[in-house]
Amino acid sequence: AAEARKTAAFLLILMTTSTMFFAQTATNLHAIPHFQERGVAFESSAFIVFTFAMTSALMTFPWGWVMDRLHIRYVIAMVAFVYFLSMVVIVNAESLMGGILFGLTFGFAQGGWTVSQRIVVPNYFGRRSVGAIRGQMGLINAFINPAGPLVAGAIRDVTGDYQIAFTIFGGVFLAAIMMMLVARPPDRGKALPYGAR
Repeated sequence: AAEARKTAAFLLILMTTSTMFFAQTATNLHAIPHFQERGVAFESSAFIVFTFAMTSALMTFPWGWVMDRLHIRYVIAMVAFVYFLSMVVIVNAESLMGGILFGLTFGFAQGGWTVSQRIVVPNYFGRRSVGAIRGQMGLINAFINPAGPLVAGAIRDVTGDYQIAFTIFGGVFLAAIMMMLVARPPDRGKALPYGAR
């Protein structure tokens, strides 16, 4: 674990997971209030949640197939790109159909994130110290994770809607793509238990 902390990969993975949790958690919490403010009825917004949840669950299987064939850094970059697309959708959606499209794209990304964020550490650093490394990252994420919803709520209170918040989150996901693509595995421990480089 001490050796892992000294690598650029550790810092980049930590920054990537922290920023993605920051944006993803906030979107989970504020997406439905956003659509209700856009005129989507409460009953209809429940269908958006259903669409997101079902898509997320179903997409874990195809994402797992992809992870068997690509290095995890490319998979997380792909996940972040789909998250970015979902932000483009939510910023422009003004109806139930737009909400469903958001649920599909966000759920698609969520399915990949659910699996990929769990295996990125052993994929880069091996399994011997995976608990210690994930614990260190989890401690930092525990402070950053709840900050996302607070920031989104504060932006909503100041501006009157969530447009700026979701636009910022789109930028966060783009930044995550770049960080993950340059996060090359350290020379010591290039193990690839889940697929090719």
